[in-house]
Amino acid sequence: MAQTALAGGRRFPGALLATLATYLSLGVFYSLVNPVFEAPDEQWHFLFVRHVASGQGLPVQQADRQANVAGPEGGQPPIYYLLGGALTSWIEREDLGHFIESNPAGSRGYPSSLGNKNVWVQLRPDSFPWHGEYLAAHLLRFLSLLLGALTVVGTYATARELYPDSQAVAAGAAAVNAFVPQFLFITAAVNNDAAAAATGAWMLYLLARIARRGATPRRDVLLGGILGLAALSKLSLLAAIPFAIGTVSLVAVHAREAFGTLAIRLLRIGVPIAAIAGWWYVRNWRLYGDLLGFDSFLHAVGSGGQADVPLGGYLGDLPGLVASFWALFGWFSIVVDPAVYRFYDALSLAALAGLATYCSCCWRARHNLPALARTCLPLAWGFVVFASLVRYRTLVLAFQGRLLFPAIASIAILLALGLSALPVRRLRTLVLPGALVAMLAIAVVSPLRYIAPAYAPPALLTETELESVPRRVGAVYGDALEMVGYSPRLPRPDPDGKVHLDLYWRARSAVPDNYSVSVQLFDSQGRQLAQDDSYPGRGTLPTSRWRPGDAVRDVHALGPLTNAPEATTGAIVVSVYRPGSASLQARDPNGAALGVSPVVGRFKVGAPTVAEMPADGQAILGDQVALVGHSIGSRRVRAGEALRGELAWQALRQMDADYTVFVQLVGPGGLVAQYDSQPRSGSYPTSCWDPGEVVRDGFSVPVMQARPGEYRLIAGLYDLQTGKRLRGSSADYVDLGGVLVVE
Repeated sequence: MAQTALAGGRRFPGALLATLATYLSLGVFYSLVNPVFEAPDEQWHFLFVRHVASGQGLPVQQADRQANVAGPEGGQPPIYYLLGGALTSWIEREDLGHFIESNPAGSRGYPSSLGNKNVWVQLRPDSFPWHGEYLAAHLLRFLSLLLGALTVVGTYATARELYPDSQAVAAGAAAVNAFVPQFLFITAAVNNDAAAAATGAWMLYLLARIARRGATPRRDVLLGGILGLAALSKLSLLAAIPFAIGTVSLVAVHAREAFGTLAIRLLRIGVPIAAIAGWWYVRNWRLYGDLLGFDSFLHAVGSGGQADVPLGGYLGDLPGLVASFWALFGWFSIVVDPAVYRFYDALSLAALAGLATYCSCCWRARHNLPALARTCLPLAWGFVVFASLVRYRTLVLAFQGRLLFPAIASIAILLALGLSALPVRRLRTLVLPGALVAMLAIAVVSPLRYIAPAYAPPALLTETELESVPRRVGAVYGDALEMVGYSPRLPRPDPDGKVHLDLYWRARSAVPDNYSVSVQLFDSQGRQLAQDDSYPGRGTLPTSRWRPGDAVRDVHALGPLTNAPEATTGAIVVSVYRPGSASLQARDPNGAALGVSPVVGRFKVGAPTVAEMPADGQAILGDQVALVGHSIGSRRVRAGEALRGELAWQALRQMDADYTVFVQLVGPGGLVAQYDSQPRSGSYPTSCWDPGEVVRDGFSVPVMQARPGEYRLIAGLYDLQTGKRLRGSSADYVDLGGVLVVE
């Protein structure tokens, strides 16, 4: 029955070649779309390679972390870097600072960040034909792709060895491996994970071959050679040595080999390991007093250990681990659509169901117990790699899917096996091909839909677009950068409590340096609510690239803000500065100094109170606003006291002007006392009111020299620039009733 579950024909002689061609084509595409050094720690791996290529030998980790030429990666096992150094030794070295610069707002591990996915700013174009360090970086990326291709071949070979009666599983496993977007992304970067994946896959192949066909001196020596290369690929692959020895020992016990024979075999395995990798660990002992050099690595990382991580911490990290195994690009800051992650979750659950079916079939069909035993090999290796990662997580705050790639051959084989063995008789032959087509589609689309847009600079604006900016400012910073204006005119928090602002900039002259734009929000009391600092274009368009006349729209998201109990406005302050230097002085269009942190506009805070529009036309002024209610503290007041109360205004439509509220005490002889102010002491001007919004505004009328008697209290609105009042149906005010002034 298990054989039936894996029925797959023998029509795949070209499947592996087709998969390899597709993988390499996609890998080159990923490499071209993803900017140089925009993969995790890629710059450190690159610096390690170039240090070797320049003939300076392997880096030595220093007590001063700043002195480490390859950062924390300088203590990595060296096989990848030795290969890369040989490949690029003929290319002249150049200071990295000549063509890249750190993005001070670069996002590491924050997918929710708005832009700034680029950790680095490219100071010169990375365009073909490449030369200098860009050429070296692309050659090293191609080296990683070749190692990735070796991984795909190793996955195919291992599956063919484990399941010789099902070429469909072998071809499917190779395709699953090749079409994982994160595997494509990582193996299209300068990274030693590609070497770790390749050696892990071929170690698994040799163990599968020994388990199925028995041991020979040649296989033992080859296994030792692969284990030696694995030990020089990544420290986590040291776990492969006890795993391989344990597997070989189990096979020997099952074959009833004599202890002496097993000892000779282990010696044949151990000698190549020592010959290939022993020198590296002796070097570590001599330099650091530590065979692994792991303490120096932890010091370079700056980790003090995470040993007290509770179980809930690991469980909370699992979704990120799963997502970053399938597709989480950039520096763990570019996610794919949620539906894609749900697809991979469904794929994994379906494969688990199929594996359970397959194992059950093998158990019931006793003659298939060897196949069940062979299935334990990829399962066990996957578990060992995962356990090593969990242990690593207790020391370093890192739980990334790429660290499972030494076992990607195991994972791909188990997925293909499970999908091929699903208990759906009529659809079984379609499940695996259908899943592979979907995976290929995601792998093809990902660079275009997710990676490329994250690093694309904003389009330059035309003069027509600049003329349509709704809120013009015209502030000039340092005689070079002009803030034309911003939009929307009345920005306010979104449902998440964030304020989104579009700033419009124009270069008045060439800008030799890269300046950050700082946007700060202050409430009506002058307290800072939020701040956002970024190079323009959310990090993708540094000012050194601007030419005179270039204009761009720059997006900022600030917050989240805590809503005020009632709607009000705050100030938008924009400054421009070079990180580590003073801010540029700003001036208005007339040349008047504005300082380094000018207020350029306002925004709205707090949820407005909205009510039904009033039906009483007598209280409507200028067809724009209505007085829908009022309260007076006391209608009896003495001379020398103040008459206090509150007005409730409702905006009938959006108002273009900022009107001033007046409340007057009038008698037969005219005006006796008055109060004038923009709403809420100027903190909430009428141009910020929403249609339908009700605004409560307190007032205080000082009654200083009024004679005792009856007076009328009136209120209204007027334009301070012109003195013109908003007029109602019969008057330019609203009568609030009588007030008695007493002695």
